Amino acid sequence: MTYIIRKTSGEVVKVVEDGSIDDSTGIYLIGRTYVGYGEYISDNFIRLMENFSSNTPPKSPLEGQLWYNSSEKILKVWKVKENVGSWVDLEPLMGYTGSRGYTGSFGYTGSFGATGATGYIGSIGYTGSFGATGATGYIGSFGYTGSFGATGEMGPTGEMGPTGPTGPTGPTGDIGATGEMGPTGPTGDIGATGEMGPTGDIGATGEMGPTGEMGPTGEMGPTGPTGDIGATGATGPTGVGAGSTTGGWTLSPGDNTVSFTVTAGRTYCMWVYGNIPNGIVKWNATVSLSNTNVPAVGTQYGWYYAAGSALVLTSIPNHIVGDSNAIVTTSPETTTSNVFTFGITNNSGTSQVVYWGYITL
Repeated sequence: MTYIIRKTSGEVVKVVEDGSIDDSTGIYLIGRTYVGYGEYISDNFIRLMENFSSNTPPKSPLEGQLWYNSSEKILKVWKVKENVGSWVDLEPLMGYTGSRGYTGSFGYTGSFGATGATGYIGSIGYTGSFGATGATGYIGSFGYTGSFGATGEMGPTGEMGPTGPTGPTGPTGDIGATGEMGPTGPTGDIGATGEMGPTGDIGATGEMGPTGEMGPTGEMGPTGPTGDIGATGATGPTGVGAGSTTGGWTLSPGDNTVSFTVTAGRTYCMWVYGNIPNGIVKWNATVSLSNTNVPAVGTQYGWYYAAGSALVLTSIPNHIVGDSNAIVTTSPETTTSNVFTFGITNNSGTSQVVYWGYITL
């Protein structure tokens, strides 16, 4: 099965046969089942990455193609104007600075590399010493405790003498029975509180020691190697279906008469299909063949896009006979009923490809 290579506009550039490779352009065009295609695909990627860097331009350039002239150190573009192409310099790229354009969206954030080892932590600075504690002021003396009974008036509180040293604690006696509580006498007046001695000055706070320097940050660890690309899976079966045959006609501008041939004595489902800007042709048929000198029996349908007319279906096979739910005896003269011929007019002004095919039922 041939590969039909088209430009973005839909125009056919090349038709590459099975098992072949085309190097008539700046990159390789690889046909179906070509052995060793991987090396040529890699070459194509490199040529695109370097914009065909060379002191000679790439072969058969297409409009809009870039070329880096390695002799002049200038990037060029193939520009076609009034059907005449030429290489136009894209440099110098820097002119006067214009106003700032809108900021594009951010690209995806790449994955982080492995975390480097943690640097050493600097030592902690010395803690300054505390200032000396000021002296405690003198405690006023306590007044004497009056005798219990009916509570008289509280005398004035005497000054508290200095506290003597604490004696050793004696053994704890048994707790006696609690007597009845007598009536509470009137509360005596509170004696005057002795003056508090002056508070000592707070010592000065020692200076804070200097902070130790931060250890250097460890270097970023190297990024791990990229895993190998998995092997390419096997190519699946051809999509049209088992037992199918396909092909294509390259139509020159103007009127074209084209055909395809099948084996006699069999039944087929057939089709013709072409689709270009402003031009569509379609035909399909289901036919049964016997000898080549009698007509094919079946039905056929043909159509083209008359509003555009870039492709016009002008004639279809005339040796197919048949009427739904009826027996026919019509016998148009033929000696090649296994050949199916079509008339197609190409009004696009350039060569175009129309495809055909059939399946044996």
